[in-house]
Amino acid sequence: VLRAHRALAVVAVAVVVAVAVVARSLAVAGGDGEVHRHLQEKELVRLGRKRRAGGRYEPVPPADDLSLPLDALRAQVGRDPRRPLILCTPNNPTGAAVSPAEVAELAEALDAPLLLDNAYGEFCQHDYRPLLTDHPNLLLFRTFSKAWSLAGLRLGYLMAHPDLVAELIKVKLPYNLGHGTAVAGRVALEAESVTRRRVSAIVGRRPQWAEMFRGFGLDPLPSEANFLLVRCGSPERSGKIRDGLAERGILVREVGHYPGLSGCLRVSAGSGVALRDTRAALEQISKGGS
Repeated sequence: VLRAHRALAVVAVAVVVAVAVVARSLAVAGGDGEVHRHLQEKELVRLGRKRRAGGRYEPVPPADDLSLPLDALRAQVGRDPRRPLILCTPNNPTGAAVSPAEVAELAEALDAPLLLDNAYGEFCQHDYRPLLTDHPNLLLFRTFSKAWSLAGLRLGYLMAHPDLVAELIKVKLPYNLGHGTAVAGRVALEAESVTRRRVSAIVGRRPQWAEMFRGFGLDPLPSEANFLLVRCGSPERSGKIRDGLAERGILVREVGHYPGLSGCLRVSAGSGVALRDTRAALEQISKGGS
């Protein structure tokens, strides 16, 4: 499914396939060139396809404050602007995001594609889509898995300049998107107002979740996603909180294996009921309750 509008083309695909197609295309075009990376860990699996095709990636670690490493990325791009850059904003698992002006700066400095993983874009104050008009090397990825609550559908889409999408379609496998998935996506779009209300509610509750965590001596980082990264102080304390919450039917994600995230948990910003239940559970855990 390809739809062109002015300087924008949209192609609906499974998100995994979209990234794999682009990575494979870059490998074929760039030989053994490098791809800068600052994205979520799971996408390393997808980029493995590029490595097998003859390319290699170079990870860029987060800044000391866990913000996106813009200075390091600028330095890498300046060293060789011909290498593609993959940027996850809002980031998973930190929730950090960069401004459209900063994305535009990177795109203008690159003589290569800038792949923007925007899976959590609906929860973010920044809208990067207008940048597509003036930056033909920018590709933006979005998914129905987050804001649309359709993770099992495996449906997403890529937005880019029509000329760039036309080249990607040449290497895309045919029929990569099932008819049932496409129909379900169209039905979901008809209920866009429901999704917007849900997103607005989650964004509105994020400060409440952050305030609640701070009340227990925890350190939630600013987030532009539907979750918060919470610093617990030590791996021992994060493990105690994770296990204590799990015993009470509340699941959070342990992210201490990421660089710089030792002792951190990723917690979804859920409903008001979830907020109350989590607060009650933390009160019990802090008092040593079993």
